[in-house]
Amino acid sequence: MDVICFGCIIVDHRRPADDGPVAGAVPLRLVENAVNLTIGGVPILAAALKQLGLDVALMGCVGTDIAGYGLLGYLRCEAGLNVEAVRTVPGPTSSSFIRLTGEQRYIEHTPGASAAVGAGPAELEFVRRRRPRLVAIGYAGLLPRLDADHGRDMARWIGDVQGSGALAALDTHTVASYDMLDGPAPRADLFLCNVEEAHGITGLDFDRPRDVVAAMWQRYPPADPARYRLLGVAAPHGAQFAYGRGGDPDFAWVANPHHGTFRPRDLTGAGDYFRAGVYAEVIGQGDAFASGRIDLARLGRAGHDVACEHLRRPAGRP
Repeated sequence: MDVICFGCIIVDHRRPADDGPVAGAVPLRLVENAVNLTIGGVPILAAALKQLGLDVALMGCVGTDIAGYGLLGYLRCEAGLNVEAVRTVPGPTSSSFIRLTGEQRYIEHTPGASAAVGAGPAELEFVRRRRPRLVAIGYAGLLPRLDADHGRDMARWIGDVQGSGALAALDTHTVASYDMLDGPAPRADLFLCNVEEAHGITGLDFDRPRDVVAAMWQRYPPADPARYRLLGVAAPHGAQFAYGRGGDPDFAWVANPHHGTFRPRDLTGAGDYFRAGVYAEVIGQGDAFASGRIDLARLGRAGHDVACEHLRRPAGRP
């Protein structure tokens, strides 16, 4: 197996700024596309990796509501994902209501079943049995059982994943505090975030990208100096990477050749598709990542190409 995607499984309710019900006296009003119902969370990444031709399994929790059963069936039948490691737990499925207003997104998130996501013997056995080349974890900050105590259990889970022979990729979410990254971020082989998350971690604006990623490297020094790792920040106009081991990484800026060539209607999912392109390239380059020979320019171009292809699709399409 190529990839196991582990973490939040979410139903997204997206309302475009120019659609939706209008207040009025009539009890029923017909509107077009008041809400687009789509997959959210780590299944976006999993579906993107599957579209790139990789063998992908999903691991997480859905609820016992209609959303959970429907989402599980969709991910299996329409997205083509292996969902045998997805557990159904009592209660509602995790959901997010996303209001799109021009250049901004406003998100209201209900944790639901994702609050039950943990990493125990059953999860580790699935990883060992499937032997993935990479385990992608999303999102630190929305997984309370693994976020507690500065991400202690998340760090342990990353160590277990690496012990099975897989690379561990970590993703976070735009949250008020990033203390839950203190344990896992230094252990992760790949940690990619967006500009807002990088600002929350470092306090720096992205006008000097190299300084931002250098500050991330300094805040999260490698737990294992013998392992190569990749830190990066993706922005619409390009991505800044730091790659290496120990305290002296190589830096690379990869401009986005598609920036400014079109105007996306909805940026939701762009980061997941960028990561999918990068992860697929890491897997495709085989042992180069672990030996200090990875081509950072190829990684960045792959991420930009996959993200922009996604953004050109009609709104609401996975």
